[in-house]
Amino acid sequence: MKIRKATDLVSYAVEELSGSRSLRAGMLEMAESQAGKHRRLIQNILVETDTEAAKGSDWLLDPAALRRAGVKKLLKGWHDAAALASVEATQLGRYDLVQHPDAIIKVDRAHSELRERFPEVYEVLQEACAATDLPPLLYCDVPQDGRRHAAKLAVRGRKPPGAGERVQG
Repeated sequence: MKIRKATDLVSYAVEELSGSRSLRAGMLEMAESQAGKHRRLIQNILVETDTEAAKGSDWLLDPAALRRAGVKKLLKGWHDAAALASVEATQLGRYDLVQHPDAIIKVDRAHSELRERFPEVYEVLQEACAATDLPPLLYCDVPQDGRRHAAKLAVRGRKPPGAGERVQG
């Protein structure tokens, strides 16, 4: 894949992710502050959008599907999983830890596959994410299977070891 096309795909995924995480946080806040039918309506919309994102990233748990995926599908899967990943000590982070506990595992698998098979795209993804306000656990390098533990610590408000630093692994 040409690096220019990869850069465009990454930029789109990162911008969409930033917007969707902000939108979900706002919807969750509104659902908590509203009463009656407005609350139910907002909760239903949140559940529907979450279900769609979860379906769009479930394939990341299948090793065979993961190996067959191209860069576009990997970036889409990463985007959908990262939208649901609990990586910060916020109301949304705590909600996602309960509602979407496997999302951070999916993010980790997408990262590993991108790093291994498409290293130039992976570098572009890290640079684009670092230039935004996305939580570092959505894009930084962490040791194998360490992302889930670090995410749980982050949701609890504890700083994971080496948080914010780029760890080679």
